[in-house]
Amino acid sequence: MAEKEERGVDSLSLTVISDQEQVIARKAAAEFEFCTYNACLSSLKKLESLRPHDPKLQHNKAVTEFYLSGCKATPQYQRAITSVCKQAGIKLDEMERLDDVNQGVLYLNHAVILYHHRQYRAAITILNKLFSFVEPLDDRLVARISCLLCECYLCIQQPDMALGIVSFMENSLKSGKEPSGHEGEVFKGKVVEYRVKCYLQMRNIKVLKKEVKNLTANGGNNMSAIFMKGNLEYLKGNHRKAVHFLNSAAPLLPMVSLQERGESLPVMYYNNMACIHFRMGKPNLATFYLHKASQENEAALRGLKSDSGDSGGVPLWTQFATRHPELLYNMGICLLHAGKPRAAFDCLVDAIQVFHFNPLLWLRLAECCIAAYKADNEVDFHLQERKKDLVQGTVGVGVHRKIILPPRISTGQPQNMEEGGGAMPVVSLEFASFCLKNSLFLLAEPIIGKKKKKDSTGEEEEEKPLPKISSPTSSPTKMASAQVCPSNPLKTQELGWLKCSVLASSAYVSLRLGDPLQALHHALTLLEQPKLPGVYRLLGHLYAAEALVGLDKISEAIDHLNPDNIKDASIVYPPTEEHASNDHREKEREKEREREREGSREANPMQPRFAPKWFPNSLSTAKMVMQYNLTVAHSLRGELEKAGESLKTLWVSKDPNTDIPIQVILLALYIQVQLGHTDIARKIIKQHCPQYSVGENVKLLLERADGQYCFRLMRDRVYYMSEVLMKQAASIGRDDLLSAGTCFGKFTKGKKFRLHVTALDYLAPYAQNVVDWRMPHVTCVIVFQQYKVWVRPSAEQQFLYGQHILKSGLARISEATPKYQGVIILSMSDLPLGFGVAAKSTGECRTADPMTIVCFHQADIGEYLRNENELI
Repeated sequence: MAEKEERGVDSLSLTVISDQEQVIARKAAAEFEFCTYNACLSSLKKLESLRPHDPKLQHNKAVTEFYLSGCKATPQYQRAITSVCKQAGIKLDEMERLDDVNQGVLYLNHAVILYHHRQYRAAITILNKLFSFVEPLDDRLVARISCLLCECYLCIQQPDMALGIVSFMENSLKSGKEPSGHEGEVFKGKVVEYRVKCYLQMRNIKVLKKEVKNLTANGGNNMSAIFMKGNLEYLKGNHRKAVHFLNSAAPLLPMVSLQERGESLPVMYYNNMACIHFRMGKPNLATFYLHKASQENEAALRGLKSDSGDSGGVPLWTQFATRHPELLYNMGICLLHAGKPRAAFDCLVDAIQVFHFNPLLWLRLAECCIAAYKADNEVDFHLQERKKDLVQGTVGVGVHRKIILPPRISTGQPQNMEEGGGAMPVVSLEFASFCLKNSLFLLAEPIIGKKKKKDSTGEEEEEKPLPKISSPTSSPTKMASAQVCPSNPLKTQELGWLKCSVLASSAYVSLRLGDPLQALHHALTLLEQPKLPGVYRLLGHLYAAEALVGLDKISEAIDHLNPDNIKDASIVYPPTEEHASNDHREKEREKEREREREGSREANPMQPRFAPKWFPNSLSTAKMVMQYNLTVAHSLRGELEKAGESLKTLWVSKDPNTDIPIQVILLALYIQVQLGHTDIARKIIKQHCPQYSVGENVKLLLERADGQYCFRLMRDRVYYMSEVLMKQAASIGRDDLLSAGTCFGKFTKGKKFRLHVTALDYLAPYAQNVVDWRMPHVTCVIVFQQYKVWVRPSAEQQFLYGQHILKSGLARISEATPKYQGVIILSMSDLPLGFGVAAKSTGECRTADPMTIVCFHQADIGEYLRNENELI
């Protein structure tokens, strides 16, 4: 809201004034203090008739008219002040000295206008120059200058500088240089609030606890104190407690309007709730709160326009009160984490028009384009589910049947991107490259650097830094920071982490756009960064190798694909100097987290908040991916034998928990076909694609100790019989033969084979069999295994009546049973009861609810009674 700093009616003359003029001046000052602006303006007009050329009088008149308009006539006030400055020979933007103490009011009023117009740096420039002349100024004026300067520093998120001003204000209170009366009490409360706000921005939790207690002890239970307490709990990781504080303030929100305070408290409430739930890993709920905040913001602005009436103007402190850009920024980040990159892109594109100097925002825009292009690669590592994609189809029949392998097997195919040039704001990789270039440019130049100005000769020279207020409690030079508004400032080390993210994304986008030379440059630059996290080192080597392969420099690519280059695959950044030097604070936070049973607070704002869907996500998988790419490089160079040995080493040395991509099996097929080992390639397909061949365990049914057995197809049913019985049945005509042997199942009208329960007695003995088959020259150890499910006695009857098996009826399940895998159902005494399909994997069964279906019913021995006529 408009500041009372604009009151300067007690300074009226440049020369000695008469007694009559003094009486009128005192009367005008009293009327101004009592807010009777019409009477004050009349007194000033009388005084103007006596002193028509007094610039101070013209200034006071402009201030009074401005207040008379409800602080809405800002342009008229600015024109009047410009006229006064010309008359007095004052340049507001180039204050070299303060000829008259009363000119400080003029400069302060101009800084107030700049502050409400969000031109904080321009206001700081004026206030810092004015601050150098505080000694002769009035205590009330100095207090107002200090408060405004502190507000400006907090708005641009420079808490160390603001803390220096707070220290100056505290020294003024100790020395007795403070405003008198009620204004002095308000000033004392402001000092405490400013100190808390400074430490909140600095995230100094240890000091904040003490300061918040001081704030409460001094009667700080107003709305600002409640929000600051909630912010403290948010920083500590006590998210539920932070929500509790905000909810305690919710009933008071409608009591303060935007026109009274200059900011909408409901908007602040919903935005803070969104930030808390976002930190708790609930981006969709955070999006809901941000939508509510946006609605409240629009409602507040509509109410402001309706209150303005016919004049059409709004008070100075509400002219830039909208929080729409900040809400769009937060909304875009939440939508991006919620897996909605296109919606996030629309929000961030609008926000970038305001925060175009934010390299982090440019990176987020590029991430939206990348996520829309390819959301994740998780499906490539679902080996069991992807085996069906190893074979594209077959041609021919019998011995002439040929298997067609797919040309590529990558899934999650890139989605259709919008067309447009590189600089067009559309969801495309070209625009992602444009955004990443802007981010790198901003990171290469100081975000807050020394401005340059031209001297009298026209040459550019560095502008002198603004004067700083030293304080024993603050250390402005301890850690340099850069502004990425509206985000929190990034320290030097965090800027390095941001650069790593930008370089990794730039290398990926360049590869996708077919520019391996640029991708190689970004990848090598990434590898040169200090204190590089393990996952970025992995990406740097992979992207560099792929770029070198594209440039036909395979030998150099092989050097990057050495698995020994990867020692870590985590995305955790090294601790900053601030956090590494304070172990006691970390212990306190850990105790608080245990007491609250909340998720841990990420001290580093650059760390990811949610589990990614990208692989590799472990060190063993990362080494496997490096080994796989090394095998590809050897294959491209024609070293197929070496590639086969490399792939074999990959499979044999893998950890049981290592995720294997489906491309490994396809590469094994390629190597064996190129080496001419078609029989081994067929065996690989038999092991991994049983839908195109007969499984290995079928041999156990055909080659039995009591003779040779076979399968025969008759009327879409498959019968299992001995060859002796088959020859005997051949003497009966096909039309007269009803059945022969045991019916294993039938083919449906859709040509899908359905197993009958009559095959249970033949298949159950082999459920424990495991075939461990090692191929020469290659690649892998392939295991074929049957899976079993044991049901509780209380659930046997339900299954035998054709019902699915619930978690409450599950007794045991084979280890590592995949989802949707065919299983044999057994009783606790190992009696075969039927067939089924696993609805949950072994790991999912451990955490499933009791009423969750864990196995689908397929066939059971109860069908001998229920469906006796349909079994044959």
